[in-house]
Amino acid sequence: ARPRRSTRPEARRRAAMGTLRTERWASNLRAFASGSVAKSRERYASIREDHECDPRDDAHSPSVNNPLMPASEETPWAKHFKAREVRDLVAKDLERLHPGEAFYNAKDVQAALCNVLTAWALVNPEVGYRQGMHELASLIFFYRASDAAAGTGTGTDAGATHAWGEGGDPPPMRPIDANAPALSSTYVEHDTYAMFDAFLGPTRDARRRRANANERGDDATGPPFVNVVAYYEDAERRGGASEVQRACDRVFAVLDEIDASTSERMRALGVEPQLFCLRWLRLAFTREFHLDDAARVWDAIADANAGDDRGDGHAAMDFMEAFAVSMIVFVRGDVADAEDFGGVVKRLQKFPPACDIDVLVSRAGVIAPAVKAVREGKDVPTEVLA
Repeated sequence: ARPRRSTRPEARRRAAMGTLRTERWASNLRAFASGSVAKSRERYASIREDHECDPRDDAHSPSVNNPLMPASEETPWAKHFKAREVRDLVAKDLERLHPGEAFYNAKDVQAALCNVLTAWALVNPEVGYRQGMHELASLIFFYRASDAAAGTGTGTDAGATHAWGEGGDPPPMRPIDANAPALSSTYVEHDTYAMFDAFLGPTRDARRRRANANERGDDATGPPFVNVVAYYEDAERRGGASEVQRACDRVFAVLDEIDASTSERMRALGVEPQLFCLRWLRLAFTREFHLDDAARVWDAIADANAGDDRGDGHAAMDFMEAFAVSMIVFVRGDVADAEDFGGVVKRLQKFPPACDIDVLVSRAGVIAPAVKAVREGKDVPTEVLA
């Protein structure tokens, strides 16, 4: 596991991005419903209540509320068993999250992350929980808790009511205080769900519903979403390519254009992009860098989403795929010197700490138009090749 410290001086990081990182993320991801933090917190509490209710408290007749009925039936007990199944799956991954790190192993943090991931999986059953999603949620949670505890800036909760990572139970879901500050330790779990949901974006079915609403002229255009969830979705048709497979192909196609010798070397050794890009993209680079460096990449992803002039969410994903190309170019010397397949894969699966993550971020910003061009079947802009 990567040491949970930054490779950049702390003062420089704060000067570059400010101290309230998750407020930037929330704004650039359009995470809060109608711009209202309180509404988003209310939505999360309602989701938890709807999907994780105790069937023994249900007033339905025994013919409906019966634990012996088939699991396929939409009964309170079927919902209960499904929620418990998902929760157990999530808990197993969380037990292995950043071993040795006290914050992530604290009882309250584990419980809150399990709540967030279980709720999202139950709301989106066509995808459900997939391994690796806990890495995304944990990074959001850490920074939201850190920002809430800092008590700096306007609208923060200087009188924090919960010290996350020190054990105990997480704060209760309710009541939701409509006047609570935007940064409040009481609602870190609620806010993490909103940002995690926005970062993953709508599932394939939700994207179709959104497109159909647009065709009908309904007021459903809304802001763009980052569609990281597409990297987790299976191929639409049997034998077809999944979105993450297409993304890996785009990475290599762009690499062909800007660093042909490196891509030729990798192909000659039989190194397929799925061997490393799949993890990079699904985990949004959280496992490849130190904590603050990974967060800096997320800053850039969120910024790309905020600047999306197409409204389709692809700007952020184009940046992510461009960042993957930037990572390969960074280790081109190691790829050239590697003696065999194993040497290249080992380097790409254990990326060396970058001396300055901003170099990779800046290079990815230059490469992103090339990814867009490949996605749209156009020629790569000549300025990218310069």
